[in-house]
Amino acid sequence: IDEVDLHLHPKWQRELLATLSNIFPKTQFIATAHSPLVVQAAGDEGANVVLLRREGDQTVVVTDAEDVRGWRVDQILTSSFFNLETARSVKTEKKLARQAALLNKLKLTAKERRELEALTLELEAQPMGSTSIHAEAEEAELLRQITERLGSHSTAGQ
Repeated sequence: IDEVDLHLHPKWQRELLATLSNIFPKTQFIATAHSPLVVQAAGDEGANVVLLRREGDQTVVVTDAEDVRGWRVDQILTSSFFNLETARSVKTEKKLARQAALLNKLKLTAKERRELEALTLELEAQPMGSTSIHAEAEEAELLRQITERLGSHSTAGQ
């Protein structure tokens, strides 16, 4: 079945393999998919998952692909199956990168401080799942503040 996930609601993508196995218990299916939900369901069903990867002008068959049983969809998207760096939107990634750049600066101008505050408020309003981005941002801000204070103490004593 080519593109078994095509045109299916995500709920159906999750249930399709189990449904096919129940209806046709003695049948072996060979299917292709580009959905992390189908990959997730395949892992849960104990299916043999084969990954086709493009390397130059060759197609490489990977038969020992990662076992994704119990994985979340975002973990599958950032695994060797899909090779995404993140499951976040490109726009959110750009905002996070800008926030990180501002947090890494030792001194901020008033304009940069306002930009950082606005970015932080906007990003904190977004659900980030189980990532450590908030903790990392807080740590970077704390380090920057400590560095500023140490710098002001050393110049005040001169």
